[in-house]
Amino acid sequence: MSALIRTPAVLIAAAGSVVLGAGSLLPWVDAEGAVFGRHTADGVDALGLRQGLAGGDAWVTVVLACLSLLLTGLFAWRRGARARLLLAVSGTVGLLWPIASASSIPDGVGVGVGVWVTGAGGLLVLAGSAMLRIDPDTRYDARLARAHRLWERGRLPDAIAEQQRVVAQDLRENGWSREAGLNGMILASMYAEAGDRPRCLEIMNDVVARCTPVFTDEDKAMVDQLWVESHQQLADRGA
Repeated sequence: MSALIRTPAVLIAAAGSVVLGAGSLLPWVDAEGAVFGRHTADGVDALGLRQGLAGGDAWVTVVLACLSLLLTGLFAWRRGARARLLLAVSGTVGLLWPIASASSIPDGVGVGVGVWVTGAGGLLVLAGSAMLRIDPDTRYDARLARAHRLWERGRLPDAIAEQQRVVAQDLRENGWSREAGLNGMILASMYAEAGDRPRCLEIMNDVVARCTPVFTDEDKAMVDQLWVESHQQLADRGA
């Protein structure tokens, strides 16, 4: 993780979060005697400028700055796609929010430096999120977990499709490795539950023929158990 923290993308996103927060604390308008928030004028309640912390707009970007910094750290820890997506959303809002706020400033009131600094911070966060790269292992683990989760929920066709992608990736990257063999047997079990005898037997035979030399004794015991269970399921379904 320490090497990842030093990558430019993470540093840019983290720096953008800090700049986003700093800009939120700076003035968003350049005017003397400006009235912010709800106030009373001539006995009537009225709304003043919303820009900056005084008016409330900048509290949104303060929250976004904290969220962006948290998401950057989360990505550096797990490198997940969800954290990267949320970081991109946070950066986009951090960029557009001060611009939208500035567009509502009335005539005669100048735009303060905080608007530009905040927008720059949002842009840096967005740029950093675009540069971040997903860890292939994280994507692989998520796909494997999703296949098992779908299987447990009874969504067998979706589970088979996801497990097929897992096995295909195993074969593409490492051939008939131990992982490919074990994941292949799980796929065969799914085929057996679906009553697909040809595909079930094809992949089980491939696993036994190609992966037995790399299996541990524990692996072989599990494969034997799945073999028996799959044949029993096929027999129960008349396949």
